[in-house]
Amino acid sequence: METIIKLTNINKVYRTEEIETQALENVNIEVEKGEFLSVMGPSGCGKSTLLNIMGLLDEPTSGEIELCGTKISPKLSDERLAEFRNKTLGFVFQSFHLISSLNVIDNVQLPLLYRGVGYSERIRRAKEVIDRVGLSHRMKHTPVQLSGGQCQRVAIARAIIGNPEIILADEPTGNLDSKMGADILGLLKQLNEEDGRTIVMVTHNEQQALQTKRIIKFLDYIAGTAVAIASAMVVALVLHIRMGNIYPEVNRDRTIYVGSNFTRSDGEYIGYSGYSPQAVEEMFSKLECAEVSISTTSPPARR
Repeated sequence: METIIKLTNINKVYRTEEIETQALENVNIEVEKGEFLSVMGPSGCGKSTLLNIMGLLDEPTSGEIELCGTKISPKLSDERLAEFRNKTLGFVFQSFHLISSLNVIDNVQLPLLYRGVGYSERIRRAKEVIDRVGLSHRMKHTPVQLSGGQCQRVAIARAIIGNPEIILADEPTGNLDSKMGADILGLLKQLNEEDGRTIVMVTHNEQQALQTKRIIKFLDYIAGTAVAIASAMVVALVLHIRMGNIYPEVNRDRTIYVGSNFTRSDGEYIGYSGYSPQAVEEMFSKLECAEVSISTTSPPARR
């Protein structure tokens, strides 16, 4: 599979005269083209910071970013970064970020306006994506005339009008009730499964996360430092659950294999070397992974 997002040794430090806060430390993440990935973790652990760095809205203190095969140089101008974002990335935010004075069709067409696309083509494509998210009867309404779920549908239409390869969604259902949230998740899944769009979604909702193809969990640890579970700095805390059917017997019982001479991660099985089963179990219990069990045996043979 093709890697479409690659973050290598990402660190983010916020400094003031009084304090230094490590938001991300040595984060290493790869996302394959066509994946639907969830990022979970407690508030303040760096999830949104990670998404902002992926989306080139914020710069890492150190580390490398590669998107769609392009290494992002820290020397790129704001104009070049904006151009790259506009063509490659679509954003969906918890608070929608719609312009209240514009109606639905004008909000949706904005990304194409910045590309210099002509008016008639902008309107044609805006109507197409608005119809796809089920709001063709609300094109002339302003955001204050819409429900929260409808506003998020407008935001998704705006995110996909430029046909981006990657959609970054930061708590897209966080301001919605359970029914509206399920509808929005269903729409994102449709974009992933039917269009093959790569989606990275930050969420606190574990039930929704379990419907995506992979979950990465963050946590707070010593002195409030936030660390990605995928970080090499805390290998013992890696949680990399795939929801496919490659190894159904492992998907069923969520077993983590621990052994002093065993270290392997081939897409389903995670092995930890140098940690006791008790230590790993305690670490995973802090991640609210009640369904994950610990085993000292070797994993089943690959099918």
